[in-house]
Amino acid sequence: MLDLVDRVVEEILDAGWPVTPAKPAFSFAAPDETFPAFVVNAGGPVLNIFMTDVRENRHLRRPEWDKTDPGGPAAAYSHPPVYLDIVYVISAWSPASDQQAADPVGVEHRYLGEALRILLRNPDVTPQALGIPSGGTVFNAAHVYLAAAYPEGGQPLNDFWTTMKQGWRLAVQLTVTAPLDLLLDAPTEPIVLTFIQRYLPIGSATAEQRIQIGGQVVRAAGGAPVEGANVRLMAAGREITTDSRGRYSFAGLNPGLHRIRASASGLTPIERDVSVPDGPPADHIFELS
Repeated sequence: MLDLVDRVVEEILDAGWPVTPAKPAFSFAAPDETFPAFVVNAGGPVLNIFMTDVRENRHLRRPEWDKTDPGGPAAAYSHPPVYLDIVYVISAWSPASDQQAADPVGVEHRYLGEALRILLRNPDVTPQALGIPSGGTVFNAAHVYLAAAYPEGGQPLNDFWTTMKQGWRLAVQLTVTAPLDLLLDAPTEPIVLTFIQRYLPIGSATAEQRIQIGGQVVRAAGGAPVEGANVRLMAAGREITTDSRGRYSFAGLNPGLHRIRASASGLTPIERDVSVPDGPPADHIFELS
């Protein structure tokens, strides 16, 4: 989960960076005595984003359980996530020395100021909106809060730079508040459906079956649901469109093989035979790329 928070911060800075000054390189490495050599090899300014502390935010602790909708008549309850305050020290580094440039410190201050402007413009984001995949249902849909250069609560930076064996350097402290799923911080498996209805006509000893199946259309890379995909039951000519969760459903099917085709704009369609009702659940999931 901490690596995903790194990606949130980097994505915000990367997407919000203006044309000028030129976008710096981003590094999450420790800015220790070896870091200046890394900056020189980078060949341009570097924005260092170093994680220094992780603490629980108890103001956001909730005793009640969360209710989720898995679809259908059922409901699911889960332990609420724990919110963490994740603290970064952000500093700007120029590869030029005092002898090589007229004002290397001014360059660093310009880059650090630009980073601060971008962060202050994004106090509340959702990873899903940033396009960060595979963060899990809780993390992807959650609000992630960013507080930069707040007036109180920061740690003394003189001890930090002494530990890193560096001279004093201007830096911005950033606190990112994000959820940690205590149960499972990973994407949930797609929901599939096989619902069998049996009818016994009057005077007949043989029951008739009508089957409803359902599944999901997702992207092969990252597993994000594809809304508005077309799912076609080939023999019957029936076609439906997936909902916001990428789900589809066909009812009133007879047992046997049914050819199903899934397609979406800009993605390669997939067509396969699905055995109803005995086929494996994976056959109900169409991964488009």
